[in-house]
Amino acid sequence: MGGTRWEATTGMHTNSTYLVMPRGKGFVDFPVCEEGYEALKGATGAFRTVTPNTVASAVYDKPISLIGLRGMLSFTPPEWAHFAALHTRVEITHEAARSVDRSPKELRRCRP
Repeated sequence: MGGTRWEATTGMHTNSTYLVMPRGKGFVDFPVCEEGYEALKGATGAFRTVTPNTVASAVYDKPISLIGLRGMLSFTPPEWAHFAALHTRVEITHEAARSVDRSPKELRRCRP
């Protein structure tokens, strides 16, 4: 379990409910999500230095960490697309945002 109170509480909650959720197409198993979370945690110094560069580092290493970040911020894929479009002035369709959840490894092709 993680070192913070939030991690301990969240970990207890996810262990009790996440692992028994119905699993449809596109469901991401807990160990995969956990790897993304740990990559994001490591790249950001336990979330003390959350910057575009530290997040990008985690996303390039473990693309699923972007989906984890989106989840931590409580954005749905369409909300994420809208937020990103507002800040980048790039049109992002809801389908494009949903496709990231289905194929996060495709993000590696976007690396500068």
